Amino acid sequence: MKQAPRPDGGRAPHKPLLALYLLGRIQQERGGGPLVVPYANAEPVVSGLITEFGPSAREIHRAALPFFHLDRTLWITEGEHLAPRHSVLRDRGAVGRFLPEVEAALRADPSLVVEVAQRLLAANFPETYVAPICDAVGLDLGAPVAAAARRPRAPEFRSKVLAAYDHACAFCGYDGMAAEASGRLVSVALAAAHVQWHALEGPDVVSNGLALCDIHHALFDRGLLGVDGERRIALSPSFSGRSEASQRLVRALDGQALREPSSSRNRVDDEHFGWHRKQVFRAA
Repeated sequence: MKQAPRPDGGRAPHKPLLALYLLGRIQQERGGGPLVVPYANAEPVVSGLITEFGPSAREIHRAALPFFHLDRTLWITEGEHLAPRHSVLRDRGAVGRFLPEVEAALRADPSLVVEVAQRLLAANFPETYVAPICDAVGLDLGAPVAAAARRPRAPEFRSKVLAAYDHACAFCGYDGMAAEASGRLVSVALAAAHVQWHALEGPDVVSNGLALCDIHHALFDRGLLGVDGERRIALSPSFSGRSEASQRLVRALDGQALREPSSSRNRVDDEHFGWHRKQVFRAA
């Protein structure tokens, strides 16, 4: 699926998110005639998906370009004198539909819907995005994203990153462990997070990894927590949480120094933090 290049060279998951929305519709609407999608119905949902799971932008209506330009070997946009602008598509009653042979293939083989969705997710998002996106579009994958759909990971990445951070969260210091039957202690609820996403060519090296507890891993991947140019934790103004727990677990981190590995060679490269600030962190 061709994606429109952004002027800053950043990620543009607009078409994949539209496609995932359409796959959810196919999966949910198993009877009746062909799936015909009015732009006016799709726009608020798809624009919301792009705002939540795509890069930050000031635009509110963000579905017009992917709706109009989705791959012509898959998708047809119908209506008179259309243009890839929100007002035109809305006011002229634009509708979209899969090509008949594409829709027939998807409806004939439910596993194909799952496989295509898995590949779209794997190619554009980290694993922490999979469940929220599927919930938002009504997709049931029925199984974790297939390993074949993802770029292979270096098996030692997690162990090396956790060891570099002494098995503790780089943001909060959480270091919970569980004893196995053998007596060996293993970290629990602690992840080796890619700073530059693995799905978008982030390397499996310690200098692109942070040890993060599950809460801060999810917030970091969603751009609600980041690391500024002074290597201090930054809280996005998009984060909302009024409880004492939110204050303690999240808001209190804002401006705190990152917990760095003892060895300087294991510290995250500035270029990877720069990628995250530019492509993921929600600065506004």
